[in-house]
Amino acid sequence: MLQVHSDPIHTQTISAGKHAYSLLTRVSIRWPPEEPYENTDTTVISVNNFFVDLRVEKESRRLDWAIAGVRLVDQNDSRRVTFLHTINSRNTFQHVDTGVFTPLENGDEMETGTMIRPGDGPGAFPRPYEEVWRHKRAPHVPGPNIAWILEGAGSRVSLTQNSDGIGSEESKEVETFLARLGGVYIAVRQPTRIVQTPLPNGSFTFQKFGDMEGVSVRHEEYVQKRGWIEKFVTGPEGRDLPTMQKNKTSDFALAQEGKGNWRKPSQKVTIRGEEYVVRGFADIA
Repeated sequence: MLQVHSDPIHTQTISAGKHAYSLLTRVSIRWPPEEPYENTDTTVISVNNFFVDLRVEKESRRLDWAIAGVRLVDQNDSRRVTFLHTINSRNTFQHVDTGVFTPLENGDEMETGTMIRPGDGPGAFPRPYEEVWRHKRAPHVPGPNIAWILEGAGSRVSLTQNSDGIGSEESKEVETFLARLGGVYIAVRQPTRIVQTPLPNGSFTFQKFGDMEGVSVRHEEYVQKRGWIEKFVTGPEGRDLPTMQKNKTSDFALAQEGKGNWRKPSQKVTIRGEEYVVRGFADIA
């Protein structure tokens, strides 16, 4: 059953807090008592308490995990952060993703918590983990350097209800997140469905499920003298997601990126005919 928060999207959109923007890479993961290791190239873009997290297996170059959503900082303990997944390529929406972050002497941060280990199979219990994270400086691009996260608006495509109108309802949605920080850009899309089931006391339970085969990702980075290049593309719509590449007529240049509503969290912008809500925006120092 999903954890229900009181309008977290609205709250986090209008309040940037201390977390203006960051670009992180993972240094290692450890499942105690095993030794730490790193088997992925991981890039996490965070802007105004929204995040997009992409992990690609180093050897196979296959998608390891793609998640995106809201990061909620505990008001009583700023080290404790809960991540609400709008997109989750592993379809582990039922697991509450909370980590405690501890600064290390070298400037890295260690995150501890529990999560389901990949490969443990259906019904597996979450295990304790330790992840070490490192801040990165994004490649700069010519002109203004900015950071933003957008979420697809109006993504509901269908609603089904049982014949007597009393039982469960199922809504299908296509969730999309676009994120940029300087010269790093990630787009993630996933078809999902939410099942709402009534309880005898008049309340409801909500369960979210993601299409793991339908996840699409596009990751681009800016390289001097070459411009924006593809780093990783996968999924049925990977090559159709919005792109920064000018040789394909940058979708963001046409959308007046960084101007007007782009700078106003909770406002909408249009990219390639589709509406997106600005979840976070910042100028990079």
